[in-house]
Formats: sequence, structure tokens, C-alpha cells
Amino acid sequence: MCRCICTFRFVVWRKMAEKSVIIGVIRTSFVSHLDWGILTIKYCPLLLLLVAIASPVLAQPQDKLDPAHAARMAKSLHLFKSTIRQALTSHCVKCHGGEKTEGEFNITTRQLFLLGGASGETFTVGKAQESYLADMLSHRVEPAMPMNSGKLSGTLVTSILKWIDLGAAFDRPLLDTNEPADAWTQRRISQEQKDYWAFKSLQQTQFRQDLHPNPQNPIDHFIAAGIDSQQLRFSQPAKTNTLVRRIFLDTLGMPPTHSQLTELLSHPQDQIIIRTIELVLASPHYGERWARHWLDVARFAESHGFEQDYDRPFAFHYRDFVIKALNQDMSYDQFTRWQLAGDELAPENPLAMMATGFLGAGVFPTQITANEVESSRYDALDDMAATTGTAMLALTIGCARCHDHKFDPIPAADYYRFTSTFTTAVRSNQPVVMNAANLVAQQARFKAEHQPYLDALKNYEQTKLRSALDVWLQTPQAKEPPGWFTLKFFDVQSEKGSNIQRQADQSFKVQADTAPAQDVFTFEFHSHQRNLQALRIEAFADSTLKAGGP
Repeated sequence: MCRCICTFRFVVWRKMAEKSVIIGVIRTSFVSHLDWGILTIKYCPLLLLLVAIASPVLAQPQDKLDPAHAARMAKSLHLFKSTIRQALTSHCVKCHGGEKTEGEFNITTRQLFLLGGASGETFTVGKAQESYLADMLSHRVEPAMPMNSGKLSGTLVTSILKWIDLGAAFDRPLLDTNEPADAWTQRRISQEQKDYWAFKSLQQTQFRQDLHPNPQNPIDHFIAAGIDSQQLRFSQPAKTNTLVRRIFLDTLGMPPTHSQLTELLSHPQDQIIIRTIELVLASPHYGERWARHWLDVARFAESHGFEQDYDRPFAFHYRDFVIKALNQDMSYDQFTRWQLAGDELAPENPLAMMATGFLGAGVFPTQITANEVESSRYDALDDMAATTGTAMLALTIGCARCHDHKFDPIPAADYYRFTSTFTTAVRSNQPVVMNAANLVAQQARFKAEHQPYLDALKNYEQTKLRSALDVWLQTPQAKEPPGWFTLKFFDVQSEKGSNIQRQADQSFKVQADTAPAQDVFTFEFHSHQRNLQALRIEAFADSTLKAGGP
């Protein structure tokens, strides 16, 4: 099993007046693997909600228990021990709770048995003869049970239906298990499944050393073994300029320019390929080409998806992280950890913060109703878990959302345990300083330049301010005479669309040939003057106006 150290963000939500409000942030670190216990967070509002729902029921008079109930359950338990347990174990439990759970009908415990399957309740206690289960056991409907085996005897069918009508009592689960009776799945992973090659560590493989005519690298023996297994032969070695072109195309996705090719071929023959590889690996286009493949795996897009498909203006940060990680030859361990918990592992590193875009890169419905909040949130969690499984583990973990995985050894319980680790990772936009060292240097330079002014101000306040204030307070202040000043308007509007022209002296001229007989003008201005007491409007004559204006 893949095992990795992860750190996640835990955010507690409280629903108030149908609005989700963050009331606390808890951060924790833990070691995660496929055999986690289920992470459970209890919410007080949920408890209150359950109490509110239950209260009317509690207020009603409770039905009196049938006095014969205990006697019936005792008979049902006796019948289970003597007949039913053996019958269910021999004919039913293999397909319904043992190796698999057909039709989502698990019979290993009383609680699961009474719950029914995918088609709903298969019987009603006290009316077993009229049930769908009775029809299947009697082969009156399809699928007849037990499937692919002979019909049960009439006596045994009658005993099963009688046992149900008496209460379907169990003395213990049909399968010995350490899990609680209400476990989500009873599936067990066999040793054969655990030994599957994909879950084993890589082993050193030895190849024959005599198959390649001119080996240059240990990988040549691997290639030679594949060619030999297909009974093929080596072609002639490619020319040097052809190899250079192939390296460019494979690594950068585009051929070398004429000048690049000429310069590379000018070196000694034994250095051309090495210099070519060094050149393409140093190119920023290397990360751009190979990042595309990981971005596809990470379902990266620059919009939210769905029918509105609004843009994500900051999605490019995650794309840039992948490109930079490849160009910097970042280790895969760090590449993985930062995408899952970069904000916890290296919060001061902008690349680590950019890497967390992996979790939030999935589709997101930007327009949802109050009733869709919970389902939308779970879809986002499923997207995080499923993408992490396919990208990091090469396992389609998301297939176990609705049932045990049909092919891989992933029970539904493991899917929910895995998904629970993401329950408090919330999609959000965080401010990130892209060049922290440069910012610190600029702040230090500003502080050094600003400090003399602060010192001068402090010295003035300590030595001169008090005396200057006393002089000002003792000096009579002459009142300024009232005066007029011209307002500076920042917006002028005409209700009927008159042509208004602003003049150099801040006056306005309305063209008479386009002006209506009546109009409403709106002038907007801002002034720092206080105690405005009058507003005067002046009309001027103008030779360009009809009859000279105004």
C-alpha cells in the first residue's frame, strides 16, 4: 500500500440562518494510508437539528409493546440457532455479505438484514409470506434464489419465512468480524489481492547482457530484451543530426532551429548528444511541454466548468508551479506532498502555496441553491479523493463511492475513510507573495529611507511642538472674509441629451441648435470647503450662441 505523510487543514463550519460561517480553524498533521480509521467530527447544530426533529415524536404517546413480543423473539432465536444460521451460511452469505454483496443486500447481521437491499425492503416482519423475498426463494420471480444453485426445500423456505415473521432474531453475526454490526462493508481483502504486483515495491530486474550489439547504457539491455521477445532486429543507428532532432521533439515538442543545430553539430562527435540534452533540459520549454501531461491528470482548467463556466483568474498559479517544479527537477516526494499540503509543510514558500491548487482544480458549480450546498460540497470532496487516487496511486478510488470496487481491492469503507481526510480542505483564494526575498529587501530599503523623517518628526514633537502650539493659541486668529470660489465639477449630465461643452474657465456651453426647449442638468462636484451658505449660477453672453446668448 502507498504510504505518505500528509497535512490537511481542518475548518469547523456552523450553519446559521442558512449561511455557512467559518467559526474556527484547526490544523493538524498525521500519517495516512489505506487502513485509516474513520474521521468523525460531531457538530452541535446537527444534534440540535436531530432533537428538533425528534421532539414531536417524543411528544406523542408511545405504542404499547406487544406482550407476546418476547416470546416470539425467543422462538425466532431458537429457530435461527437450530436451522436458519446453517441455511443462510451454506446458501446465502457468500453473495450477500461474504465475498461480495449482490444487490446491496447484506444478511450478515440483523440490522443489515432488516435494512433490505437496492430494491428497498425485501420483506416486512409479520408478512413474510407476501414478500419479494418469499417470491425469490419460491422461484416465482427472477432472480430466483439461491442463484445458480438448486431450489431450497419447501420446508426450509417455510422455516425461513416463519423465522422472519417471529422477528428475525440473530444470536451473533453470520461472519466472525471485529467490525461493528453496522459496518459499511464486510468485504475482506484476500492475501492474493494484497500480493498484486502493483502493490509491491519495485525489484531489481536482470536482463541478458549479450542481446544488444553495442550497449551504451544499462537501459539498452532492457530494450534489447523487448526486441528479442518480439523476434525483431535492430535497425541501423540514426545519424547524429537525426538524434538531435528527436531529442528536441521528444523533450521540447519542437525541432531545433537552424542556428541551434549548426552550433551543436560543430562540437566533437562524442559531445554532441550530451550538449543537446543539457541544452533542452535547461530550456524553460521543457517544463512547459511535460507539465501538460500532469495537468491533464490533475484535471487542470482555467474555468469552473458546468454551464456557466466562469473564468478562474488565478488558476495559472498552479500551472506555473508544475512547470517550475519540472524545470527545477523537484523530487517526486516533494512534488506530491506540496500538492496535498503545501500550505502546511512550507507556508512561507510561494511555490508550496501555489501547489495546493491541485486540490481545488476540479469543476465547481458557481450557482447553487441552499439545498445543493451539501451535495455540491461532497462532490468536491469526491473529486479531491478520486483525483488523488488516480494521480498519486494509479487507483480508481472514486469507483468505490457507491459500492466496493469491482476489480481493485478497495472496499467502500476505505473510500470513505480516504475521503474523510479531505473534509476540511476548503477551496479559497489566498494572498501569496511571489518573491518574498525581493519584498523583504524593498521593505528594508524603504524603512532605511523613511527612518530619518520619522526621527525628525519625533525630535520636532519633543522639542518644538509644545512651544509652537502655545504661540498659536495666544495669537488672535483673523476671520477670513466670506468669498466666492468656482466649483470644479467632475460630472455633468443632461436629462434630454443636450450637447454640453466644458470651457477652460470651468464654465459650460450648451449648443443652442441641439438643445431642447426645456432640459434638466445635473452637476456633481466635490469641495473641501466647509460651511457653504450660498450657490450662485451665472449666465454669460457668447457670440457663438443664437442672438449672442445667454
